[in-house]
Amino acid sequence: MKKIANVMLVCFLGLASSSSFSQKITVSGKVTGDIAKRVRQVQFIHDGKLDSFNLKKDDHTFSGDIKLLEPQFVEIRSGNPKPQYFYLVPNEKLVLTINKPSLQESNVTISNNKVNKLQDIFNAYYSALQEKGIDTKSRDWHQLLFNKNEPLFFAETKLNEQLTKNAAFISSIPNFKSDVLLFMKSFRNYTMIDKMSLNEIEKALQEIKATKLKKTALNIPFLKEYLTDLTNAYAARTLEKYGISIDNIKQKMYPSLLLRKLSANTFPIQLLKALFFQRNCELNYQQMGLKMKSMFRICMKTPRKP
Repeated sequence: MKKIANVMLVCFLGLASSSSFSQKITVSGKVTGDIAKRVRQVQFIHDGKLDSFNLKKDDHTFSGDIKLLEPQFVEIRSGNPKPQYFYLVPNEKLVLTINKPSLQESNVTISNNKVNKLQDIFNAYYSALQEKGIDTKSRDWHQLLFNKNEPLFFAETKLNEQLTKNAAFISSIPNFKSDVLLFMKSFRNYTMIDKMSLNEIEKALQEIKATKLKKTALNIPFLKEYLTDLTNAYAARTLEKYGISIDNIKQKMYPSLLLRKLSANTFPIQLLKALFFQRNCELNYQQMGLKMKSMFRICMKTPRKP
């Protein structure tokens, strides 16, 4: 237990140690479509933080600057429930057109050749999945790939071909190749978690430690989901050693019992706050005699007191 806690602590130190030197991106754009008037803000999530730009009421336009620590995946939100990621590069000027045909849809177009080329390279992965019958436009399309290898192998092959074909261009964009490779590896592992043994989960956590993640990695598509489910699975497999068999999808409160045994001195609360923020959960650290409220997806509810 202590070993894994130390692994996650090292991950936290990596997230906290990225450079403080920021570089500017100038952004502007317009929201169009049938429900453009219902959109109030366009948000950019990067470097572990959020920048918001209010839309003008008369023409639904926005403008401003974003300061990036380095090239990275950035999530762009405009009222759509499905995350949309674009690989942005500092010192560029971006003009966005966001078409909103419905509340659930946002079609983002960016007028920047460098960003568009990077997006085309990355999208080779999703286009390959589409060829194999995976509708990546549906909300939970990734669930179709759980323990299903063939479409993943095909998509990885196509994306690797694009990385090789555009090697000269990619070499001028720090982090792009390493971030894309981390995406492919993390997403593959994410789809295989249900079949992982405890030893395999521990090995995956050690690999995460070795990557020395920075906070810019938090926007790599599906990385947060992978870390969340990997932590849940570690807790579940550990409980199985004590004869407690659980359904990790339906009974997420049980892994929380394991987390309650960890000392607040060794487990990085800050890292969990950054990663698992979707539901409120009160953790009672009995060793410390301390109650702390944190934002965790890891537990669906606190266990009842006896």
